[in-house]
Amino acid sequence: MDHPAREAARLAALHGYAILDTEPEGGFDDLTRLAANICDAPIALVSLVDHDRQWFKARVGLEALETSRDFSFCAHAIRGDGLFLVPDATEDDRFATNPLVTGDPKIRFYVGSPLIAPDGHALGTLCVIDRVPRELTPLQAEALEILGRQVVAQLELRKALADARHAEAELRRAHDELEDRVQARTSELVAQAEMLRRAEEDYRGIFENAVEGIYQSSPDGRCLRANPALARMYGYATPAELVAELSDIGHQLYVDPGRREEFRRLIDERGAVAGFESQVRRKDGRIIWISEEARAARDDDGAVAHYEGIVSDITERRRAEAEIRSLNDELAAAYDATIEGWAKALDLRDKETEGHTRRVTEMSLRLARALGLGESEMVHIRRGALLHDIGKLGVPDAILLKPGGLTEEEWAVMRRHPGNAHDWLASIPVLRPALAIPHAHHEKWDGTGYPLGLAGESIPLAARLFAAVDIWDALRSDRPYRAAWPEDRVRAHLRSLSGSHLDPAIAAAFLRVLGGDESSVGVIPRPTDEASPGPAPEPRARPREASGGHRRAGSPARSTA
Repeated sequence: MDHPAREAARLAALHGYAILDTEPEGGFDDLTRLAANICDAPIALVSLVDHDRQWFKARVGLEALETSRDFSFCAHAIRGDGLFLVPDATEDDRFATNPLVTGDPKIRFYVGSPLIAPDGHALGTLCVIDRVPRELTPLQAEALEILGRQVVAQLELRKALADARHAEAELRRAHDELEDRVQARTSELVAQAEMLRRAEEDYRGIFENAVEGIYQSSPDGRCLRANPALARMYGYATPAELVAELSDIGHQLYVDPGRREEFRRLIDERGAVAGFESQVRRKDGRIIWISEEARAARDDDGAVAHYEGIVSDITERRRAEAEIRSLNDELAAAYDATIEGWAKALDLRDKETEGHTRRVTEMSLRLARALGLGESEMVHIRRGALLHDIGKLGVPDAILLKPGGLTEEEWAVMRRHPGNAHDWLASIPVLRPALAIPHAHHEKWDGTGYPLGLAGESIPLAARLFAAVDIWDALRSDRPYRAAWPEDRVRAHLRSLSGSHLDPAIAAAFLRVLGGDESSVGVIPRPTDEASPGPAPEPRARPREASGGHRRAGSPARSTA
């Protein structure tokens, strides 16, 4: 029995994620399906162990949303920090009479990877279940632990996103309140300026007691008048001290002197400025952010007599905005870590191509730079290259790892992997721009590729460039059924594929990169819409053998890319 204090802390940590009884989410569903596929098990669950129940955030092969903790295998699994394995529940005294063993779903085999949060608490498990006694292979065990860590990463991502949304809502509320205050204050200021001609004493009271800073300044940059709030904001003891010492606003106040000239230019053009944000230096040297609302007061001849306006200190708002940007950067980094975890799981499954994903990712980025693609596009190319074979997780081991040639029926299953990738990833917004490579890298320039039979520039640019890199790495790498080709033979083969399998312009650019010339080759044509080509229908006809892609039916070759 767990110590009550430790169990209370664990439950508090679980409830802090605010995930119990929520709707299904694609990220957890995808990892659960991967666990079932990798472990070749009919049932897989993301199980979160609550006070008196275990609730399933994601499930494969089981209809129930939750079961009693009294019968829970996972309640045992969370007491350790490694895999909890029950090869045959009927032979285990702890579980032999368990209703989940004697009745549906008739559990015989169970293995659970504890979901250990960063604070050390076990929230539940990623588990797989079978109805027959069995064991896990070492690779399946390692993959299940990796996927378990990815479930925790998804939980952290979800929590960070919720925190970011809350912070964003607070920032928006503060920003709206500030805008309302500025708008109201600006309206008051206009009314006060009109009243000044009639009641100077009334205006002086408002001027002296205003919360925001109020000022008048001359066109040549001298401070003519300031209220106590502005003096405090800028670090002066009194308004008189501020007026006496601030004789060159552009250079003494603004961190960037050019802001004063921009201020004058905007007022000359528009007659007023609103939301004019700048960094200013206080008397004590500390730098703060301000927002100004100001207008030009003109004399009878229309010349600017002085500027007058109000100033708000927005330093805290700026700090909150920086925190939001930092959270967004952390979310992006977490997504990339998840993608790299998926890529590692693929390498663990097929040792023959280990290292292939890393090499083609690095070379794809080199080629993309030579093609002049921007940094934002490079992010999606990197993610697409890492995930280019993710669809093969849906191909049975008996086909993917078959030492001999494939039958026509097996080849048809193999060709579904681009469609698998699209189906699994399209629902993840951050990965949609990267789908071009996983979904279309087996398309050919002449239209004989798959899964859609796209041709020419209708093939996304990212898929066209990756196809060349994929062939290059496959042919120059050793395989059990053939030795690596020499570099000159690989390059000659790439030339031979130009205009049939490969985009001629990209083939030429890639050969230049391989020759050491990585200078920009100019703009390469691309489709208007660079998003995923859409759902993957059955290909029109079986394509010719890919020169670095999959093996042909009946061929002794193994999958190379």
